[in-house]
Amino acid sequence: MDTDKPILKIKRAWIMTWEWMSDSASLVDSFAGIINYRKSEKYVVDLVEFLYNLKTANLSELASYAKNHKSVPYKAAVDFNFHIACGGHPLLLARQVKNIEVFVDPGTNIETITWETFPTYRPSESGPEKVSESKKEGLTRIVTGPLSFDDMWDRVKGKFKDMYLIQS
Repeated sequence: MDTDKPILKIKRAWIMTWEWMSDSASLVDSFAGIINYRKSEKYVVDLVEFLYNLKTANLSELASYAKNHKSVPYKAAVDFNFHIACGGHPLLLARQVKNIEVFVDPGTNIETITWETFPTYRPSESGPEKVSESKKEGLTRIVTGPLSFDDMWDRVKGKFKDMYLIQS
């Protein structure tokens, strides 16, 4: 199989990625999921909140959230461009994208996903004003198999976990 040829193409979808500002919040997979673009904003907001809390809360906290949604500390917020964000550090971000392609390296089975963003806008008195054009983005995973929510950073040792260091 040729790595230059995508194994899957999707015209449009919601994608979810983990974003962080420093190594201390880094995750094994920065890609968190992909959802059919026909899913409603409300559905995606609920899913983003659930996934964020699943990653960051313990069992009693999850039970408390299930009993009373008002007790959820991080609620998903939707911006002017319908980007859905939840959390702090790390942040779980969902947004609709187009022209998604998935590639697999035949030698390592490492997956790469690419997509094109939609233009972004900001509100103005005369109506929406374009801030940026569409752009091509993507991610390459560092592990194979199912997506992982594991932390890469060892908080006790203050460094990356040995299993995620590239051995030379």
